[in-house]
Amino acid sequence: MRTYTVTVVEELPNALFALRWHDPTLCNYEEQIWAPCLAPAMGRCALSGEHINKGDPVYRPRVRGRFIPLNRDALILARELIKASTRD
Repeated sequence: MRTYTVTVVEELPNALFALRWHDPTLCNYEEQIWAPCLAPAMGRCALSGEHINKGDPVYRPRVRGRFIPLNRDALILARELIKASTRD
């Protein structure tokens, strides 16, 4: 069962997105930066619940230096994030 909510805050330059990630059981990030990459393994899209295959275009939380986000293994299909960012 999904315990988190994800909201697109802003589309940023360089194909980055700022997302709000709220999970009362794990972590809360108000403006977490997500970056595009290829899925390193199979998984589930955090927005749609769709299956993700290894190598699919996805977004993941950006890791910076020693800061490793608690939701670092989360994946969002690129097409789903782009679709969500264009909704009004």
